Amino acid sequence: MHEHAAGARVVYRVFTVATGLGAWLVPFTVARGHRGPGPLRALLAELGERLGCRTELL
Repeated sequence: MHEHAAGARVVYRVFTVATGLGAWLVPFTVARGHRGPGPLRALLAELGERLGCRTELL
C-alpha cells in the first residue's frame, strides 16, 4: 500500500524463489489461472464494492 494522489495504491508483485529445475518449471505449473490483470481486476472490484469506493488498475 502506497500513498497516491487519488487515495491509496496497492502494488501487486510476484516473486519466484525456486532454483534449479524448479525455477524453470514454475512458470508452467504454478498459478496459471491467476496470471494477467483479470483476477486482480476482479479482486479490486470486490474491494471497492465492500469499501464503497472506486478502484482502478493503473
